[in-house]
Amino acid sequence: MTSLSGAMLGSVALVVAGLILVFLGRRLFWFFVGVVGFVFGFRFGLTVFSDSTMTLVLAAAVGVIAALLSVVLEKVLIVLTGAAAGWLLFARLAEILGAGPQLTPILPIVGAVLFAVVSLLVFDVALIVISSLSGAALVLEPFALVGTVELVLFVALAAVGIATQLRTRPLD
Repeated sequence: MTSLSGAMLGSVALVVAGLILVFLGRRLFWFFVGVVGFVFGFRFGLTVFSDSTMTLVLAAAVGVIAALLSVVLEKVLIVLTGAAAGWLLFARLAEILGAGPQLTPILPIVGAVLFAVVSLLVFDVALIVISSLSGAALVLEPFALVGTVELVLFVALAAVGIATQLRTRPLD
């Protein structure tokens, strides 16, 4: 496989996984946890390994372990997944908004703490919101969009996902 077709496959995978999270994140909690684990592992691997194979192995391992653990340790993974999703989302928002060097390292930490707390307090609604936001960020990542255009599309896609998931969630 050439690097171009590999990049295209990666982009398609991000868009498909993102759309699944946007519209089905609550119903497929284990998938949401696995995708967040994979992306988090991948981004971490990029900073640690120069070998793309090792980065993919780490990402796959983190994603699979997270998905499996989500079935057994739901509450712990709710907090950890919320924190990881908050980190990833706020880091991406810092990029989109062009945050300066002083805010760029702080925003992901704020997002991690905020999403971890919110995830624990209001799990069902938080999972819907966080999975829709995370999915929207994944869907848009492969495209070379700029600032306001990306932000508007991000908000619109996340809002449609949140509305869809809230409308289709089972009543307790």
